[in-house]
Amino acid sequence: MQKDILDRSDLELLIDQFYKRVLSNPEISFFFTEVVELDWETHLPRIVDFWESNLLGRGPYKGNPMHVHIDLNKRSKLEHNHFEVWLQLWEESIQANFDGPMAELAIKRAKQIAQLMQLKLQSPPSL
Repeated sequence: MQKDILDRSDLELLIDQFYKRVLSNPEISFFFTEVVELDWETHLPRIVDFWESNLLGRGPYKGNPMHVHIDLNKRSKLEHNHFEVWLQLWEESIQANFDGPMAELAIKRAKQIAQLMQLKLQSPPSL
C-alpha cells in the first residue's frame, strides 16, 4: 500500500512526477515550453508552495494563480480539453505515488481549481 501525502517532500515528489508527465504530453506541454518559457528552478518550488498551502494548510505561498492563468490565456487560449488533460495527468501522478485521504483531497481540489479557472476565463472581465 502506498502512503498518503503528508508533507512537503511528498509534494515535491508529486510535482516532479506530474511535470514529467506534462512535459511529455503534446496536448499541453507547449504551454510550458513555447507559450511561456518557464524557469523551472523558480516554478517548481512555487508550485510546491501552492499545494503545501492549499492542501496541507501551511507553507509560504503568496500569489494569485488566477492572474497568471488569465495572462497565459491571453497568449494561448486555454481550452476545456487542456484542463481535462491537466486533471488526468494530475490524478495519474497522485495514484502512481500516493493513496489516502490527502491524495483524494488533492484530486478533489485540482478539480475545483480547474472548474473555477475555466469559469473565470470564460467570464467577461468585470468593470
